[in-house]
Amino acid sequence: MQARAKERIPQWFGLLPKADVVMGVAATSLAIGLLIGVERERKADSRGLRTFGLVSLLGALVAGLDRSN
Repeated sequence: MQARAKERIPQWFGLLPKADVVMGVAATSLAIGLLIGVERERKADSRGLRTFGLVSLLGALVAGLDRSN
């Protein structure tokens, strides 16, 4: 039964990074980006909390999905 289930999994599926690793990297990146954004908001810079949070999160997700095992 398990052999048949393994046959249904596409070969490229093993090349994707694990979801828990990608989510961990994304959460860490978001936290760091938000800390930088808070500092920028305090200095009244135009690029603040939302900008740095979004850019750091998207950058981590793209980098995480681009990585191969």
